[in-house]
Amino acid sequence: MAAAPNSMEAALQRLQDFSQEFDVALLDNVVTAAYDPINPQRSDANKVLMALKDNPDLWTKADGILERANNPHSRFLAVSILDDAIRYRCVQYSEVFVCHLMTLALLILIRPFP
Repeated sequence: MAAAPNSMEAALQRLQDFSQEFDVALLDNVVTAAYDPINPQRSDANKVLMALKDNPDLWTKADGILERANNPHSRFLAVSILDDAIRYRCVQYSEVFVCHLMTLALLILIRPFP
């Protein structure tokens, strides 16, 4: 499990640094904070999640999130990111790419949660 970041800003920087392996455990920690109504960092955690969803390249990490996330809300976030990529970002990509992306999304969705 990843160490807790000093701040949500540090978590956002780490999660948006695609030069390193995506830290799914850290994402789980942020998601847990965002969904905990008594967590003092809840608001900041939600801002991190919104900033991540705005990252146009985050869809490339969705498979790893779905495979390694322990928090069901993290897995839902990954599905939401794929859905966004298919609906709104695929106009930039070829038809073959869209078919592959949709197939990946379907395969992931039919796989049972560990």
